[in-house]
Amino acid sequence: IVIPTLDDSLLGWSIYKKDFEKLGINVIISPEETIDTFIDKWKTYLFFNKLSIPTPNTKLYKNLGVVKPRNGRGGSGVEFFSDNFKKDNKWSYVTQEKIIGQEYTIDCFFSKEGKPVYIIPRKRIDVKDGKSIKSVAYRHILIEEYIRKIAKEIHLVGPINFQAFEAKDNEVYFIEVNPRLGGGSALAFKASENWIALIIHHFIKNQNISPKEVNFDLKMARAYLDVFFE
Repeated sequence: IVIPTLDDSLLGWSIYKKDFEKLGINVIISPEETIDTFIDKWKTYLFFNKLSIPTPNTKLYKNLGVVKPRNGRGGSGVEFFSDNFKKDNKWSYVTQEKIIGQEYTIDCFFSKEGKPVYIIPRKRIDVKDGKSIKSVAYRHILIEEYIRKIAKEIHLVGPINFQAFEAKDNEVYFIEVNPRLGGGSALAFKASENWIALIIHHFIKNQNISPKEVNFDLKMARAYLDVFFE
């Protein structure tokens, strides 16, 4: 089994998924169309607009406040727009309206048919280098409704995570979709069940899924430590 997690390799894994299957290798990844849409922030923005999913106003190289790579991982490469902002290829970037509010990462698990099994939002309480180090699982009905709407439009498979903000007007604005396992998904595992075992049972052994009750309000903290020894 291969569960791709590196953004730069997702499209390749998806394109050659059937070739790997012939060799007895099961790659747990969404279809090529899905990957191609969501690894590109501009295409993601167009997709959200098509479905009337609230999302920050986004442009190709126009000052809207926040600059980020069209193809990027986590918070890498994200910065505030200024007159001094210059890149060799400006069309590799998008600028996006800044949204003030509570940030959420939503860890989801989808069946092979693309049906949502788990939708587990987590409030990002503390973030370091674009990665969540403190978070709490929190049920959010509006977020669930939007994700179910997205899943009806495009085929999602296995672990997927979404990024969103809840603004002061209580509207939820979706920022991006990462068609892979999230870096902080351990909280979703603990709040529900072991998703790796779930992948084996469902995708490899073709077993039906009986979702467990999710432990919302469960909290998680993690630390990155340097350990020296001789």
